[in-house]
Amino acid sequence: MCCPENAVRKQSHQAQTPFERLCASGLLSTEEQQAWRTYRDAINPRQLRRTIYQQLEALRRLPGNPPEVTVDVRDALIDLQEKGERQLSLIPI
Repeated sequence: MCCPENAVRKQSHQAQTPFERLCASGLLSTEEQQAWRTYRDAINPRQLRRTIYQQLEALRRLPGNPPEVTVDVRDALIDLQEKGERQLSLIPI
């Protein structure tokens, strides 16, 4: 038994990365596409991962709250003078 004529049929397209879809959209000029390709090709994913983890570790080593205490980021982003110099709220993990 075949599908009725008015039935919706699923179409599969070849998988594309977001960058490939952007290039196919025509929103970037040829020069912009080439610049982004050069940038993309220069990125080493393993080195990027290493750098991210090294920077996270450096952040963890900064003086501040003990590891078992988390600062509410919303409070940390608000200027303390606007809040009347109240203490940041600490939330134990």
